Formats: sequence, C-alpha cells, structure tokens
Amino acid sequence: MVKGAQRGGIVIISFSSGTEGYEAAPVNQGTAEWGCDGIDITGADGTDIYSGSANTTDILAGCVTSAIAARIAGNYSLNGFNDWFLPSKDQLNELYLQRDLVGGFVSLNYWASSEIDDLNAWDIEWASGFWAVSLKSITNGVRAIRAF
Repeated sequence: MVKGAQRGGIVIISFSSGTEGYEAAPVNQGTAEWGCDGIDITGADGTDIYSGSANTTDILAGCVTSAIAARIAGNYSLNGFNDWFLPSKDQLNELYLQRDLVGGFVSLNYWASSEIDDLNAWDIEWASGFWAVSLKSITNGVRAIRAF
C-alpha cells in the first residue's frame, strides 16, 4: 500500500510491495504515564522497527496498572481492528517522520514502548523531534499503530 492509504488507520510504513507494513491511528488516544515506575519490564526494551507489538505485550504482562500508555494503545479499536499497540522507538520515529501525512498531533512528548530501565523509557519531543529519556511516571501522549 502507498503511504497515507487507509485500512484501519493511515499507512506509515509499507513492506513487501505494500502487502505488509504499519499504520497509525488517525487520532491520539490521550495521555498517560508509561507506567510501572520502579519495575523493570522484562522484554520491553526492543527499539527496532518490528518491536512495538512484542514490547506492548511484555508491558501488559508485567504491569497491572490500568491507565498506562501501552494499555490505552492496546485497548484501541477502529474500523473493526483491535490489534493496536504502542510503537517501539524506531516505529515512533517513522510516525514522527510521517506526522504531516498522519496529522492530528499536538505539541506533546509521545511515548515509545521501548523501556530503558526500571525508571525510564524513550519518548520523543514532538515539537522538535528530539529523543528524550523520561521518567516512566510522567504523562505523555499516546498514539497507537498496528501491523497489516
């Protein structure tokens, strides 16, 4: 599929002649803490372009807190699709690069599903595109993506 085409969301990455890739939700899912401050979530440290879904699964398995970024992204549903997740660092970077195509962003920091340690996770400063190491207890924006 061509970037910008719509399935469940807006295509931001396309592989295999357009039959596989990632699409972004067309709206924010709100704001939340990354969650589980002080707890190292085993397996949620992937940063590559394929890691977001696995990171989100690991976060949900290792953190019972209800209103965290990964749970909000994972609970999102649109156009009959309910397999959304919090993007990894590299997936969120691609979402940032496609921000004008996707639209609907506000000048917040947005969470990646990529944990750094028991206290910190990656987020991107949306206004500048700079990456930050932020405390998991602060509130940032949530924008879900899904694979197709």
